[in-house]
This record gives sequence, C-alpha cells and structure tokens, in this order.
Amino acid sequence: MKYLITIMVFLAFQLSVFGQTDVTTDIIPDPGFESGNATGWYFASDFGHLHADDGGIYDGVFSITSDSADVAVGKYAAKIYVEHGINMWEMGPRTDSVPAQNFAGKTLTISFRIKKTWPDETTQEDNAGIGKVMMKAYANGVAIGAHNPIEGLPGTFGFGNGEVLVDNGADYKVAGFQFTVPDGTTELQIGFWMGKYGTYYLDDFQIYEGGVTPALTKPEMPQEFQTDPTEGTETDLLWLNNSEVVSNFVILQNGFPIDTLDADQEIYEVTGLDANTKYTFGIFSLNGEISSDTATTVFNPNGLPPTKYTVTFHNLTNKTVKEANDRNNYMVELPEQPTRYGYVFDGWFTEQNGEGTEFTSETVVEKDMWVYAHYVKSSEPSNDVTTDLISNPGFEDDTLGWELYPPEGSVAVFTATSDTANVAEGSKAGKVEVTTGVNFWEMPLKSDSSTVDFSGKTLAISFKAKKLWDDGADPKKTIIKVKHPGGALFLTPIEDNGFANGECYFDENNQDEYKLYGFEFTVPDSVKTGLYVELWVGALGTYYFDDFQVYEGISPVFVEDIPTVAEPPSAPSDLTSSEVSSSTLKLNWTDNADDEDGFVISRNGSVMDTVGANVTEFIDEGIESGTGYVYSVYAFNSVGNSAKVTHTVSTTTGIKQQIADNISIAPNPATEIIKVKLVSGLKKGQLVLYNAIGAKVKSMNIDDTSVIMNVNDLVTGIYYLTIQAENMNGVITKKVVIRND
Repeated sequence: MKYLITIMVFLAFQLSVFGQTDVTTDIIPDPGFESGNATGWYFASDFGHLHADDGGIYDGVFSITSDSADVAVGKYAAKIYVEHGINMWEMGPRTDSVPAQNFAGKTLTISFRIKKTWPDETTQEDNAGIGKVMMKAYANGVAIGAHNPIEGLPGTFGFGNGEVLVDNGADYKVAGFQFTVPDGTTELQIGFWMGKYGTYYLDDFQIYEGGVTPALTKPEMPQEFQTDPTEGTETDLLWLNNSEVVSNFVILQNGFPIDTLDADQEIYEVTGLDANTKYTFGIFSLNGEISSDTATTVFNPNGLPPTKYTVTFHNLTNKTVKEANDRNNYMVELPEQPTRYGYVFDGWFTEQNGEGTEFTSETVVEKDMWVYAHYVKSSEPSNDVTTDLISNPGFEDDTLGWELYPPEGSVAVFTATSDTANVAEGSKAGKVEVTTGVNFWEMPLKSDSSTVDFSGKTLAISFKAKKLWDDGADPKKTIIKVKHPGGALFLTPIEDNGFANGECYFDENNQDEYKLYGFEFTVPDSVKTGLYVELWVGALGTYYFDDFQVYEGISPVFVEDIPTVAEPPSAPSDLTSSEVSSSTLKLNWTDNADDEDGFVISRNGSVMDTVGANVTEFIDEGIESGTGYVYSVYAFNSVGNSAKVTHTVSTTTGIKQQIADNISIAPNPATEIIKVKLVSGLKKGQLVLYNAIGAKVKSMNIDDTSVIMNVNDLVTGIYYLTIQAENMNGVITKKVVIRND
C-alpha cells in the first residue's frame, strides 16, 4: 500500500528591496570588468613601492582574466597577484574618483564577489595563508570610517571595518557592506587593501541606495513543493519559483543535499527509492551563496492518510490561507484581525453571516475548510453636519459660499455647471477650468468659513470629483484641506477612498466618471469656529466637484452592506465502494453542492481522474487483491476546492471485511483512553497507533474483543490506528482525534 503525504512550508522571508536605486555605474563605471581592460580602475599603494624583507622592491600585478574558472559573472574578472610578502594594508586596486555631490549624507550598500588562492604550504612564507582583505570607500581621498557588514544573510562574508575573510579555493564568496557618505563629499572612490601574497579575484560589484543589492537579497522559498509519483519507487518533485534572484535550487533527501539545479528548472526525477522507507524531500533557493528557507514534502509508501489541511480565511474582501499540520497540533494562528469601515469585527465562522461554528486558534482542523469574517454595525451615532461646515455642498446655489483664488499670471474660471454629463448628484456641480498653467499649490477653491463650533469632534468628509486635462498635464490629482485660522488639520483616508495628506488621484487618462473620496479628521479643542475647506487645483485642465457630505462620527456614505462572497462548493459525503469484480471497484458518493464544476478522485494520494458536475460514481480498474487503498473525492469550482471525503478499502474478504464493518472506537475525540471494540475470531492481532507523520507512538496485542489503549500522555492532534491480524491479510486504518490540552 502506498500513500503520498505532502507538507508545505510557507514561512518564506525575503529582505525588502522596494524603493532601492541602482547607483553602481555612477560610482564604478565598469563594475564587472566587462570592458576587458580595467576601465576606471588602477593599482594603488598608500606608501609607494613596497619593500620586502630581503631589501627588494615588489609590486603586485593587477590584470583582467577571461578564464571561465575564475570568472563569477559575465566574461571577465579582476585578478590581483601579490608575489612576495608585504604589509597587509599597503596594496590593492582602486577605482578612479567620481563626482559624489549627489551621494553626500546618504547610506549606500555595496556587494562584490571575491576569492583568493595562494601557494601550497611547502612554498608559502609565514602568514601567507591569511585570507583577508579590507574594502574601503574613500571620500575626498580619505577612507570612510565605518563599513558595516550586512547581517542575517547566511553565506555572505563581512566583518567590521570592511574586513572580508576568504578561504583558499575555487569558489567565490559574496561580501556586503553599508557605509554612509559624509556630508560635503565631492569625490568618491572604492579601494581594497590586500598584501599577503597569493592571487585574489574580484567580480560583480553592485551598489544600491535605499536597500540591499540583488546579490545580497535572500531569495524566496520555492512554493507548492510536492511529489508526483510515477510508478513503483519513483517520483517527480515539483515546485514553483516565485523569486527573481535565484541562481540555483538545492534538492535534499532526508536532510542531505543530493543535487544542485539551474534556476529555470521546476521538476526533478527521483528513482531507486526503497518501497518500505519514508522519505522527506526538501528544496531551497540559492542567490549565489545566500539560501532561502527550506520547503519540504514527504513521500510515504506506508499508506497513512494526509498530514496537512488548509484553512482559508475570507474577510469578504480578500483571503489568507493557513496550514494545519502535526507540527502545530492541527491548530492554526489566526490572521491579523480585519477591519471594515462602520463595522466591528465579531470573529471567524465556518459559514457566512456569522452562521455555523466560530473558529478560534484552539479549533482542531480535521479537513480543508473556509471560514468567514463576521462584522456587526458600529453603534456609534452619525450626525449630518454637512451644511454646518459647507453652506452650498452640491453647488445647487451656483457658486454661493465658494471662491477661487488664482495667483497672478494664471487664467482660471470657476462656475457652476448644469451639464448633466458633468453632474454627479442634483442639478449642478462645481467646475474649475484652468487654461494657463500655474504652481499647483497656489490656486485654492475655498469654501466660506463656518461659524459652528466643532471643537473636539471627529468628522468624516466625502465628495465626488473628476478631471479632464490636456495630454501630459501634471499633476493628475487634487488635494483637499480642512483648515482653520491657525493652520490645516491632518486628514486620514477612509478605506481606499483617498491618500495621506488629503491627496486624491485621478485616473491616468481623462476621467469621464466621478470618483468618490473620503477622509476623517479631528478638530482640536482649541479650535472653536472658522473651519473651511480648500481644494487645491492649478495644473491645466478642467476640474469638477460635487456632493460634499460631512458627518460627525461614522459616515454612512462608506458603510456598505456586507457582501456575500462566492465560495467553494459543499463537500461530497458518504463515499462508499462496492466490488464489481476481483480487479474492479465502483465508488459512489453523495453530491451536496449545486455549484460545482466537477469532482476530483484520488487513490493513495495520487489523482486518478476528474469527472463532471453532478456525477456521483467512478469505476477503478486494476485493483490488486490483498492491497489496501485510501480513496478521496472533493468537489471544485472557479473559487476553490471543497473539503475531501475519504474512504479506506481492503481488497480482501472474510474476517477482515467483517472487522472493517463492525469495528468501533470510543470516545473519538479521545482524552484519557481509546476503547476499541472488535469482532471475535482474530488470531495474533495487534493495534498500532501512528501520529500524523507516520511515526509509531503506541502498540499493543489483541487478546480480547474489547481493548483499551491509554493515550493521556499524547499531545493534541490527529492519529491513525491500524488493526492487523494473522488471519486478516492486510491492515485496516481508522482516524482518531486526541485532545489533551
């Protein structure tokens, strides 16, 4: 009997490179030496020629190599040969000085690849084996003091003060440092100090502002890692690469590397496995020497049921998937509590609208499932104070209560339009047409100051706007400000209906449709009266504004009804089998869904076939006598998959079938004990209890028709009890849930 168990680890972590800027060639014009002639580099000594112990003068040799064995990236690398022992800190290559005014005061990250070889021990002098160099950045010719190594990146090398230790060998190492360019710097260069004799190689310089370099970025862990059995003791390993900085993949078998693959590979064939051995395969990504976390999957020929389930949390806007497995006792950590404007989160439930059973962090997961966020409306009152702040909120009284303040030299017209194509609500809308460009921040459309006291209150303001503009006109936004005589208030966008600081962006192209914007703000206790609204315009184009609404508390404009989301189909049930012939079984199940696209049938963990909607049977040919099979069926549609229904089949007759029909386990779930009631007639029988990853945790002999197994020392989780006897020819497996908090 063979069964496939897959465990996938999704704890991927990647250092952020968002917002970084590549400034490599601004500082090192030929960072990979691909010119073939060391453009922008020279060989320097801090103290002129260097004197050896024998009185001679020796200089190192700086050259470019195209030997593929000594090139890390591209076609060329730098080669520095030091012939004789010298002061470690007095010789090395440097880049030409480059203008650096733009980098003054900024923190930069540099990475490079390095290796060193030196003579064998029979010829090298004392200390020749020191595999250490020092990288320095020079500002206006003076070495910058602090060069901090990049931490948390396994496989990289770097120590304080720019030091790099390298082994004697053929493999490059990646080193990375961060340094801050001093204020007032006008020239910048990169240099190396090396001197202990031997041959050094440098390649692939990268310098970034605002983040780590690609060479220092931890790659993402391969996703959806799984086995795909072919036949017998052979299986393919499958995965997806979601990282942009992968150089290789490493395949592990039972914790030991067995192969290294190219970055474009997403399948690997494994052969020659032992049919009676459980294998744990792993895979991790490499970015040079930096490795990702490891994804694992288990190939288990012993027929135990699956070891993981998925829980999909749907907050009615998007979803988060969590995995329940034996390592977390089939309980999952809840995702971050969702929020919804105008509502209070009330928990996760197995059905929509708060129906079904509440799902908590202590819920034991026994199948793939979806759970849904439930919200209740906030009891906070909402008072309409629109006209208290804006006397003419919909421009129904033309331009009354509003005034445009164009700066000198600009041409702009403010009117109220009744063109129905440009009105959002009512019969009119405000229109500002700017025909001569001005400074964007110098033309406000301003409402009259309010005489109402809003001190200490939190208000929500909404309005609708659109803009038409000439090609290329910028900026494509307006900014709303709520002000008082002492300054502007801070505006927080409501949901996704605006941006920080009151910014409201229009579509990239001319916006024919109105867009709704909304913000919250709190009026200080010291501000009694004098609030007013400003809309900043100025760039060429025509602006339209309409339907201002202001509420104290929650704005009902943004309190939407809770949607009903599409969901996976209901799971099938009552999976049974019947014998058609000695080599053929017929499966039947109950269809509990009316929205499925079909059903997927699996045997011992491998998909056998897919059938269409409303089909409730399947014929499995090629059954072998004396073999156990575990079947599963689940429904699917465009949203996702239902939970699986499983059924264990023994292709033997006589006493084993009688046991399978009459065995009972109680209690289940169990806490202190499991009482197993059997039929009589077994000879030399045995009960074995396995945990979810196939490890045997308890066993006992069968000497009666009723057997009690003590389980109070086991942790909470899902287990599998097998029953086997000399005259039974095969094994029966039953699932047991144990809850010992």
